[in-house]
Amino acid sequence: MNPKVLVGSPVSDLYDYCFDEFVQSRKSLAYKNHDLFFIDNSKSNYFSERLKKTNLPFAKIEYLKNARERMIKSRNLIRKKVLEEGYDYFLNLDQDIIPPNDIIERFLQHKKKILTGVYFVYNNQYSSRQADYLIPTLWISDNNFSNKDIIDGASIRLMHPKETEQDGIVKVISCGSGCLFIHREVLEKIEFRYDPFFPYFDDNWFCRDAFYNDFKIFADLSIKCKHLINDKPWRWTDIKK
Repeated sequence: MNPKVLVGSPVSDLYDYCFDEFVQSRKSLAYKNHDLFFIDNSKSNYFSERLKKTNLPFAKIEYLKNARERMIKSRNLIRKKVLEEGYDYFLNLDQDIIPPNDIIERFLQHKKKILTGVYFVYNNQYSSRQADYLIPTLWISDNNFSNKDIIDGASIRLMHPKETEQDGIVKVISCGSGCLFIHREVLEKIEFRYDPFFPYFDDNWFCRDAFYNDFKIFADLSIKCKHLINDKPWRWTDIKK
């Protein structure tokens, strides 16, 4: 029997600028045994009303001022649904990520517990510096670490854009959550979280927790996702708490 996959993510009116592409993308996923489910964490009900008109399944949560709190509450509600309703995998696709429509089939063929595709961000997305170039959200190590080792910042590096031009899968130490395929076995052990004493979002902590729970993360470099960032009217530095 084909694995059962839940596709979803936190959503909000912050991404209203790319609403139509988001809806079309999610409705065009080719894999048959999947469901969609989103968590609207917007401040108003405006975005929920837009979602209702598309027939996309969603739940609305109370607005939280802290952006990281909104993210982890939303993602953990999806995690709960995966575990309680018998899904085999959770595919988190952030609202501004447009993947190939056969992404699930391509991930499943690798038979891995955690996989990500490739998408790019501007090097200044968390700062006020002028944008210079695009970088992948993939961090790797040139050392052969075991999961019993302690990883520090000096031990890993950002993957160079040129390195993403090859095909196949590579082991990564950390990645963004924008296109993240997670087996339920991982979710049984790891809850989405953040640490208020550090400036990172939950994707960083998820990757750390995966590493120290002996789960390996792989990137399928053949899966290139469109990232709808050029028209984004805000920066994370404007809303991050």
